[in-house]
Amino acid sequence: MKKIKKFLKKVLTVKLTCDNMASTSKKGGKKVRNNLITRRKAKGLSQEQMAQKIGCERSTYSGYELGYFNPSMEKALKIKEVLGYTKDDIFSNENVS
Repeated sequence: MKKIKKFLKKVLTVKLTCDNMASTSKKGGKKVRNNLITRRKAKGLSQEQMAQKIGCERSTYSGYELGYFNPSMEKALKIKEVLGYTKDDIFSNENVS
């Protein structure tokens, strides 16, 4: 029973986080994309290199930058680690340099 509760709590947390990212993206989608692109380029990474670091296809990562879809919680955490940002930095409505 504990395992089930723990699993459901994790699923709910991921769902709420992804929903929050989606609503933030709709409000400031262009800024989210600009923040990801600006920071990736500042780190000297191509989209292909970034995708390899977070464990996805280049086309998937490109979709995150273009705002076609939002990363899963797992991918968002990896993006945060690679780019050296907090989640708030990446998904804020302000441009970050």
